[in-house]
Order: sequence, then C-alpha cells, then structure tokens
Amino acid sequence: MRPWLGVCCFVASVVGLCWPATPQGHPDAAPCPLLAEWRVGPWRVRVEPGGGPDEQRLTIARAGVVLLERRAASFDLAPLRVGESLGKVAPGSDLDGDGTPDLAVVEWTGGVHASHRVRVYRLGATLRPLGSARTADPGVAAFERPTAGGPWTLRTHDWTFAGWRAAFACSPAPEVALRFGPHGPRLAWERMRRPLPAAEEAATALRADPAWARGEVPPGLWDAMLEALYAGDAPRAWSLLATAWPPGRPGQDAFRAAFLAQLAQSPYWPELSARLGL
Repeated sequence: MRPWLGVCCFVASVVGLCWPATPQGHPDAAPCPLLAEWRVGPWRVRVEPGGGPDEQRLTIARAGVVLLERRAASFDLAPLRVGESLGKVAPGSDLDGDGTPDLAVVEWTGGVHASHRVRVYRLGATLRPLGSARTADPGVAAFERPTAGGPWTLRTHDWTFAGWRAAFACSPAPEVALRFGPHGPRLAWERMRRPLPAAEEAATALRADPAWARGEVPPGLWDAMLEALYAGDAPRAWSLLATAWPPGRPGQDAFRAAFLAQLAQSPYWPELSARLGL
C-alpha cells in the first residue's frame, strides 16, 4: 500500500467517527471539528466532516451565502507548489493571472489509482469554476509559480493509458503542464518541451525489449510515443513506432489504430489532435 493511502484511510476513518453537528436535544453529543477554513475577502471556504463515513464536505460561501457544496473522501485546500520545500499554494493566489483571487482544491474520491482531482475556482464578484485535472495524489501534482507574473502552471500527468494493455504500475502517464482559465485547463506547450533521447538510440533499446519475444508489445514503446507527442513532436512518435517494431512482425498498423483510439479518450485530445494533426 502506498504511504499516502494509509494516511488518508486513517484520517478518513477518524473523521467518520464524528457527529456532523450537535443534534438538538442531545447535549452529550460532541460536534464534529472543523477540518479546515480559509477566508479570502468576502469568501469563506470550509472543510468539515460529511454526513456519512469516510466523507468530507467542502463549502464555498460569499457573504454568508453558500454557493458551492461538494462531498468526497477528503479535500486539501493548499496544493503543493514546485520549487519550494513543502511549499503550498495559498487560497487567494491569482492562478490564472487575471488579477482576481483563485482557489485550488485537491479532491480525493476515495479510490486507489489516480483518484485525486485538482479543481480551480475563481473568487471574483461571483464564483466561477475554471476546470479540473485528474492526478495520482497530492504529492504528484504541483503548481509552478511564474517568475514574472502571469498564470501559474499545474504539472500533473495524463492517466488515459492507465491499465491499457499493461498493469497500472507499468502504464505510461506522460507529464503535462496545464494553465487554467475561463475555458478550462489548457496545455502549456512551451512548458512541456524537453530534451528527448536520440531517436535511433531509443528505437534500439525498444527493439531489445524482451516483451517482443513473449509475443507482447512493450509498454516502453507507447511510453516513448506519448513522450514525443506531448513534447510536440508527432513525426518522432511515428518514427519510433516504425523503427522499433520488429521487421516482419504483423500488427503495426492495428497497434497504431488502437493507440490513437485510446489517446482520443484523453481530456487533452482536442488540443493534441489540432496541434499535431492526429
């Protein structure tokens, strides 16, 4: 079991033992403790135990009027930030760079694999959701603060291929960089460019993978293809497929079609297909 899962399960189990509120006429019943509270101008954000076991309740209110309520296994109002030891993104940070305070919340559904979601809200004259992104756990996704103003970047992963033709532990999950705005999260392509291994060197290593001898396609192949695509280099992805695939082995075209069909399930597919001509 992952360490963070054990901690979350323990916290959730303790929370489940509390009364959600002191029932009227029952003076001996202790009220549940408030788990977290933040105030940003007229906005108040609260996390408290929910009405059921292993459940928490998130409310966002303005001037005393609750405008949003969500329930999940847990909520974290201060996600991690890149570049600072145990750094946190405080509620009210201007995440989309428009001069208005925002709120980022990490929501855990209670599942095991990639069951967290980062949700961003604009705390302006009205409450406005700016979208969400799925992530593995709070220690994997992190916000990166801009050096000279502008929107923050969320670094997380695309989990579309989790469990596709491989166990979850062996499944590729390419890193993505996202910026939040009125139209939801968008890929920050300039933040995803990174040096990749030489194409021929990568293809040689993939051809030597023992999975081929077992009649399988190694997950490292679509891992390398996804890495190339998310770096904005579609020709490299298709070249890797062609050169790493063993000569004379059938099924390359079928694999490419299945790969694209799975990639089309990604929340980032519209941007990927438009930019890369997929």
